[in-house]
Amino acid sequence: MDDTINTSDKSSAPLLNPSRTICHVCQKQFSHYTCPRCNSRYCSLHCYKSHSLRCTESFMRENVVGELQQMQPDEETKHKMLDILKRFHSEEEMDSIDDDEDY
Repeated sequence: MDDTINTSDKSSAPLLNPSRTICHVCQKQFSHYTCPRCNSRYCSLHCYKSHSLRCTESFMRENVVGELQQMQPDEETKHKMLDILKRFHSEEEMDSIDDDEDY
């Protein structure tokens, strides 16, 4: 009985090669790029632009909005900023008064 594995035997299921996937937008060329949101494959800048109108732009918008929401300051930070602005404003008033007295 032969216990060796036959490596030349091809599997019935073909291996997926991402570089050999057809573009999901134009259906004409092999894709080279992948959409970061939906993993759709596309081949060129033209196809990217066509696809991005539907998907990639909303992906970027959601990420920016998410980042901005995470950057929301807490109450202590808000109070510190207000104090800084008040000091700045009062210094401007003092400089304005000094300028008026010089004339």
